[in-house]
Amino acid sequence: MPCTKLALRAKTDRRFIGSTYRSNRFILAEVTAPHQHAETTSSRARPQVNLAFVLDRSGSMSGEKIALAKRAVEQSIGRLQADDRFSVVVYYDQIDVVIPSTLATPDARRDAATILSRIDARNQTNLVEGWLRGVEQVALHLQAEGINRTLLLTDGLANVGITDRDELARHAAELRTRGVQTSTFGWRRL
Repeated sequence: MPCTKLALRAKTDRRFIGSTYRSNRFILAEVTAPHQHAETTSSRARPQVNLAFVLDRSGSMSGEKIALAKRAVEQSIGRLQADDRFSVVVYYDQIDVVIPSTLATPDARRDAATILSRIDARNQTNLVEGWLRGVEQVALHLQAEGINRTLLLTDGLANVGITDRDELARHAAELRTRGVQTSTFGWRRL
């Protein structure tokens, strides 16, 4: 099979960084992966995945943020194989498991797209409870040889429940030792 390349673009929030004081900087990285060839889609070239998509639907996610997050979830689900698992949890000050852990059959992927189209932004942000509900969905079907991961899509503006970053990091580290990893994806306009 021919070797294909990834494309990577990066944009920073500031042109210069001061060297005399501590500051936080942000970078927007765009990674474009090559398309998978049709002959490789039917054979398993990677471990099975067991994913929970945890989508922040709080008021601060309204507009472009939630639209991008929903599109990312839909496209990710569309790339799963039929024996992979996924769930979708949405949260604001309430938590909803809109798709409990299920196999990624063509019907389940199609139903997920319909459900995602109905999700809108609302109220406050109980990030920790939404995230833990996603972790729970993954934990119900841990795969010893697979990838067990919660994907948290948020702008990170938690204001209900646990909001301390260090405490959230401790929880994530503990859950990782139990077999469930977490990846976070966020938005900030540059």
